[in-house]
Amino acid sequence: MKLLDEWPVERPADWEQSVERPMPQEQLERVRTSVRHGRPLGSQRWVDRIARELGLEYTLRPRGRPGKVPIPKPSATKQNR
Repeated sequence: MKLLDEWPVERPADWEQSVERPMPQEQLERVRTSVRHGRPLGSQRWVDRIARELGLEYTLRPRGRPGKVPIPKPSATKQNR
């Protein structure tokens, strides 16, 4: 296989097999979520730091408007005062 450019580090002997090897399901889901939401991919600590530095905190929150917070009903003792 012809590469477009030289490797910046020494090429691993089994790099083609590494690329062809299927990802574990958990890792694949993390990659898909990252791509779908445009969020950084890495350890949680690194993701939090990079998202903050690049202004991408919104990619770490659920999409959409936050749900309504229920208003507590007044208790019976408060109504009788």
